Amino acid sequence: MLNRFSVALLAGTLCGCTAVSPTDSSMEDSDFSKVGLDIEWGDTAPVEREKDDPDEEAVEALQKSYDAAIEVRDILIDMSKEMKTETRESLAPALGAFSKDIDALKYYVDTATYDELTDEEHSVLLILTADIEHAMTVFGDILAALL
Repeated sequence: MLNRFSVALLAGTLCGCTAVSPTDSSMEDSDFSKVGLDIEWGDTAPVEREKDDPDEEAVEALQKSYDAAIEVRDILIDMSKEMKTETRESLAPALGAFSKDIDALKYYVDTATYDELTDEEHSVLLILTADIEHAMTVFGDILAALL
């Protein structure tokens, strides 16, 4: 099943490809053996969606969530360098799980950038973002208590 974005991407790719046939006045009309096909590829960047497209807004929201989670993780890593060994070791499993959730979120951000998410992917993404938001709240409380 092709969705709108796949069709737009295919159309953009095909429009970006320009075929040029060399013309030679000395060639006879019936002699096509010497005709070559030169293909010049245009820009292969993803087709830009319209700003009003809700999919674009969803991708931007996912990207912002991912960026915020990365910032929180980086702060935690920097802060853990200054913590006692016991505290650092107790936070390590939670930080590892948080990093795995961030990696999973990145997968969905990348997938949503190029294709529509399925209903199952949406369900998983809702749970994942809720887990990440909860973890960010917990880590914020931990940092507030430690500082």
